Amino acid sequence: MPGPHLITHLHQAGPDTVALSCTLPTRLPRAHATIAACRAVGVPSWPAGAASGPVDDASLFTEFVGWTAGVLRARGVPLTSLAAGLAAFGRELRDFPRAGRMLAEAAAACQMFDPSGGTSPGSGGAGTVPSPAPGQARPRV
Repeated sequence: MPGPHLITHLHQAGPDTVALSCTLPTRLPRAHATIAACRAVGVPSWPAGAASGPVDDASLFTEFVGWTAGVLRARGVPLTSLAAGLAAFGRELRDFPRAGRMLAEAAAACQMFDPSGGTSPGSGGAGTVPSPAPGQARPRV
């Protein structure tokens, strides 16, 4: 429900509680505003979701990086670009040890996805999809 209508809806519907799920961490500020709106009218809220997951649980981010590596590899993008991005974030977030640990775990997961670094014979380069045989089309992903 759009934020501006939430308080009106809470007054009209009179719920006993509001369940709120937030999956993307970038939406946490919006979730916070929703919780504040619920509190403003005296309705308890139950926030949950992957974005509010347990402290120091890097598995969600690591799984996302693994998924991203698979998408990049299927599209012929070198996995070194993902590793470079993780390293850049690591340098910028050096004052945040928890973030550094999560980035390190994600980088390790990226290496596990392509342990050769894309340099083994027949790998087609860092995380690239091999060229199709003559007369065959590249599969759509």
